[in-house]
Amino acid sequence: MPIQYVVNTSGRLLLGYGKEQPQNGVTLFHDAANGLVLVDNQVSLGAGETSMAKECFEQRLWGLVTSEICQLHSDNGIFNAEIFVEDCKNKFQTQSFLELVITIRILLLSGQIKLSCT
Repeated sequence: MPIQYVVNTSGRLLLGYGKEQPQNGVTLFHDAANGLVLVDNQVSLGAGETSMAKECFEQRLWGLVTSEICQLHSDNGIFNAEIFVEDCKNKFQTQSFLELVITIRILLLSGQIKLSCT
Protein backbone atom coordinates (compact mmCIF):
# COMPACT_ATOMS: atom_id res chain seq x y z
CA MET A 1 0.00 0.00 0.00
CA PRO A 2 1.85 3.14 -1.14
CA ILE A 3 0.97 6.63 0.08
CA GLN A 4 2.68 9.99 -0.42
CA TYR A 5 2.91 13.16 1.57
CA VAL A 6 4.50 16.53 0.93
CA VAL A 7 6.63 18.21 3.59
CA ASN A 8 6.39 21.95 4.28
CA THR A 9 10.10 22.31 4.98
CA SER A 10 12.28 20.85 2.23
CA GLY A 11 15.07 18.58 3.36
CA ARG A 12 18.62 18.09 2.19
CA LEU A 13 19.61 15.04 0.16
CA LEU A 14 21.77 12.44 1.91
CA LEU A 15 24.55 12.83 -0.66
CA GLY A 16 25.97 16.11 -1.94
CA TYR A 17 26.81 19.50 -0.52
CA GLY A 18 23.35 20.98 0.03
CA LYS A 19 23.20 22.80 -3.32
CA GLU A 20 21.14 20.11 -5.05
CA GLN A 21 17.37 20.24 -5.43
CA PRO A 22 15.92 19.58 -1.94
CA GLN A 23 13.62 16.73 -0.92
CA ASN A 24 9.99 17.76 -0.99
CA GLY A 25 8.16 14.68 0.20
CA VAL A 26 8.05 11.01 1.01
CA THR A 27 6.46 7.92 -0.46
CA LEU A 28 5.64 5.15 2.02
CA PHE A 29 5.28 1.56 0.84
CA HIS A 30 3.70 -0.91 3.26
CA ASP A 31 3.41 -4.65 2.72
CA ALA A 32 0.31 -5.84 4.60
CA ALA A 33 1.39 -9.49 4.56
CA ASN A 34 4.49 -9.04 6.72
CA GLY A 35 4.45 -5.42 7.94
CA LEU A 36 7.50 -4.25 5.99
CA VAL A 37 7.53 -0.49 5.38
CA LEU A 38 9.85 1.39 3.02
CA VAL A 39 10.19 5.15 3.47
CA ASP A 40 11.52 6.76 0.28
CA ASN A 41 12.47 10.46 0.43
CA GLN A 42 11.81 12.10 -2.94
CA VAL A 43 12.59 15.35 -4.70
CA SER A 44 9.68 15.56 -7.14
CA LEU A 45 7.07 12.99 -6.03
CA GLY A 46 6.51 12.48 -9.76
CA ALA A 47 5.45 9.24 -11.44
CA GLY A 48 8.98 8.38 -12.65
CA GLU A 49 10.62 8.84 -9.26
CA THR A 50 7.76 7.00 -7.55
CA SER A 51 8.06 4.08 -9.99
CA MET A 52 11.77 3.84 -9.14
CA ALA A 53 10.87 3.83 -5.43
CA LYS A 54 8.36 1.03 -6.09
CA GLU A 55 11.08 -0.97 -7.82
CA CYS A 56 13.35 -0.46 -4.79
CA PHE A 57 10.54 -1.65 -2.50
CA GLU A 58 9.96 -4.73 -4.66
CA GLN A 59 13.67 -5.61 -4.54
CA ARG A 60 13.84 -5.06 -0.77
CA LEU A 61 10.67 -7.14 -0.27
CA TRP A 62 12.09 -9.98 -2.34
CA GLY A 63 15.46 -9.83 -0.57
CA LEU A 64 14.01 -9.86 2.96
CA VAL A 65 11.02 -12.18 2.71
CA THR A 66 11.14 -13.66 -0.83
CA SER A 67 7.76 -12.18 -1.65
CA GLU A 68 6.31 -10.34 -4.65
CA ILE A 69 3.59 -7.71 -4.91
CA CYS A 70 0.32 -9.03 -6.34
CA GLN A 71 -2.00 -6.11 -5.61
CA LEU A 72 -1.50 -2.45 -4.71
CA HIS A 73 -4.01 -0.46 -2.66
CA SER A 74 -3.28 3.26 -2.89
CA ASP A 75 -4.86 6.68 -3.05
CA ASN A 76 -5.43 8.03 -6.57
CA GLY A 77 -2.76 10.73 -6.82
CA ILE A 78 0.41 9.83 -8.70
CA PHE A 79 -0.39 6.12 -8.49
CA ASN A 80 -2.98 6.67 -11.21
CA ALA A 81 -0.35 8.08 -13.62
CA GLU A 82 0.20 6.19 -16.88
CA ILE A 83 3.85 5.26 -16.16
CA PHE A 84 2.95 3.82 -12.74
CA VAL A 85 -0.11 1.94 -14.03
CA GLU A 86 1.90 0.49 -16.95
CA ASP A 87 4.63 -0.69 -14.56
CA CYS A 88 1.98 -2.53 -12.53
CA LYS A 89 0.44 -4.07 -15.65
CA ASN A 90 3.85 -5.25 -16.92
CA LYS A 91 4.41 -7.03 -13.61
CA PHE A 92 0.86 -8.48 -13.51
CA GLN A 93 0.00 -6.44 -10.42
CA THR A 94 -3.56 -5.28 -9.91
CA GLN A 95 -4.41 -1.87 -8.42
CA SER A 96 -7.25 -0.61 -6.29
CA PHE A 97 -7.70 2.92 -5.04
CA LEU A 98 -8.70 3.98 -1.53
CA GLU A 99 -9.33 7.33 0.07
CA LEU A 100 -6.21 8.74 1.74
CA VAL A 101 -7.76 8.81 5.23
CA ILE A 102 -8.61 5.11 5.02
CA THR A 103 -5.13 4.33 3.70
CA ILE A 104 -3.39 6.10 6.60
CA ARG A 105 -5.72 4.50 9.15
CA ILE A 106 -4.93 1.02 7.80
CA LEU A 107 -1.20 1.77 7.91
CA LEU A 108 -1.36 3.04 11.49
CA LEU A 109 -3.54 0.21 12.77
CA SER A 110 -1.48 -2.58 11.25
CA GLY A 111 0.39 -4.76 13.75
CA GLN A 112 4.13 -4.69 14.12
CA ILE A 113 5.89 -2.61 11.47
CA LYS A 114 9.43 -3.23 10.28
CA LEU A 115 10.96 0.01 9.03
CA SER A 116 13.42 0.27 6.15
CA CYS A 117 14.64 3.72 5.03
CA THR A 118 16.40 4.60 1.77
